[in-house]
Amino acid sequence: MTGSLVRAAGEPDWSEGRERLRAVGGGMRRLVEADPELDPAEAFDGWGDGLWTSLLRQVTDQHISNASAMAIIGRLRERCGGRLPDADEFLALAGATLTEVGYSRAKIATLTEVARRVVHGRLDAGRLAGLGDDAVRAELTEIKGVGRFTADGALILALGRTDVMPSADLQIRKALAELGRWDELPSVRAVDDHAERWAPWRTLAAAYLYATL
Repeated sequence: MTGSLVRAAGEPDWSEGRERLRAVGGGMRRLVEADPELDPAEAFDGWGDGLWTSLLRQVTDQHISNASAMAIIGRLRERCGGRLPDADEFLALAGATLTEVGYSRAKIATLTEVARRVVHGRLDAGRLAGLGDDAVRAELTEIKGVGRFTADGALILALGRTDVMPSADLQIRKALAELGRWDELPSVRAVDDHAERWAPWRTLAAAYLYATL
C-alpha cells in the first residue's frame, strides 16, 4: 500500500471518491447519498496539522474521552501563551508542568521522545511524505506509546493520505458495526478486511463512518 501523496500533489478530488464509494453500494452508499458533499478536510478536526502537532494531539487523545483530551490541550495552550508548543518548546517544559496540565508519565515519555526525534530531524514530515503508508506506520510505531491508532491519525491529518482506514479506533469499529448491523464489535483485522472494498478512498469512507456517531 503506497498511499496518496496529497500534500505534494494538491487536494484530492473528493467527488471522485464519493462516486466510487457510492458505486460500491451497501451501507456506505446510503451514507454518501445522505451527505453527497462531505469533505474530509472539513470533517476531520485537525486536518492539515503539522506532523508534531498531529502526534501531540493523537497521543493526548489516547485512552481518554474527547472532553478530557480537549481540556488537557486547553490547559497546555494556556501554559504556552495561547497556542500549542513547538517540539523544542515542549522539550523545555518541566515534567511537573506537564503533569499539572494533565499528562500521565507514560504520555510525557512518549511525547518527549517524539519531540526529540522531530527536533533532531529523525522524524521529518518531508521525508515521510515520500514513504508509503505501511512504511510510515512502521517508523512511527517504533516509538513506545505510538500505536496503529496514533500512526493512522498522523497519516490522515498531517500527511493528508486519502486511503487510510483507522481501524484501531474504537469509534470506527462501533460505526462499522452499526452500519453493517453486526451482532459483535468487529476486530481491527475485520475492519481492515471490510474496508478493502473502499480503496483507494478509505480516508473518505472513515469520514463518513465518523459522521454517523
